[in-house]
Amino acid sequence: MEESIYIDSISYPVTNLGPGKRVVLWVQGCTLKCNGCMAISMQERHEDAKKTVEDIFYAIRKASLGLDGITISGGEPFEQAEALLRLVRLIKEHTSLDIMVYSGYTIEDLNEQGESASKLLSLIDILIDGRFEEENSNKKLWRGSDNQRFHILSERAKKYARYAEEEYRGQRELHFEMSEGNSFKIIGIPNRGFMRDLKKQCRGLGLTLTQP
Repeated sequence: MEESIYIDSISYPVTNLGPGKRVVLWVQGCTLKCNGCMAISMQERHEDAKKTVEDIFYAIRKASLGLDGITISGGEPFEQAEALLRLVRLIKEHTSLDIMVYSGYTIEDLNEQGESASKLLSLIDILIDGRFEEENSNKKLWRGSDNQRFHILSERAKKYARYAEEEYRGQRELHFEMSEGNSFKIIGIPNRGFMRDLKKQCRGLGLTLTQP
């Protein structure tokens, strides 16, 4: 079984990518490369971002005090299904976090991907599946485009069933997380056109905003 995962970062507490207060793990690597993807910087894998499953788990457990769940996104989590399965098993065994995963693959696709993907699905509480479609609307809660589906996969997650068809109301909550080199990450699901408008506002201040 794979011992390492290519990760981008871990953020916490996050309140806009799943129910309650959560730790979010972003993985690197995605071959789907959807048009309009906001996470272009996470599409490729970088060797210096490779971390052992144990080190990632310890960081998650340390961050999890007082939190409700973990959201795993990317990148494409299921393209590292074998190693992620090991991580999720540790999370299930040693924490009380519920587990929500984003995938660009549909649940039907994932069930055909092999043993690791099937076992991983069996341990997840919530799956949001489907490709990001830039031309589609994005009114549904926690989804980049409204074709994506909200799957309840466990008994404990049935309490979240009301969110399956819920839509955003009013202003959306977005988090901005600063990092080195004048870089920042946007955490959350923005409205269509948000990045265009943000770049325009930055130009008005004499700043240039680029996506890696």
